[in-house]
Amino acid sequence: MLDLYPFGTTSPIYLTVGGVPPRDQAAAEYFIAWLDRLDQAARASEAWNSEAELQTVLGRIQKAREEFEKRR
Repeated sequence: MLDLYPFGTTSPIYLTVGGVPPRDQAAAEYFIAWLDRLDQAARASEAWNSEAELQTVLGRIQKAREEFEKRR
């Protein structure tokens, strides 16, 4: 081993079935609901360093939600 501690890395695996990416509506719905709860928690928190930081996080949550919307 060439490092002080073992570690692993991952990367996405992209696949298609018949030339089309597989979709799982139930999984998409689950993660949309999870992201909605995360959005609410982020908005309720007062622990942000700035309004800009909050808006960055909310933007990332929204971008993730939009991706799962496409997968419904």
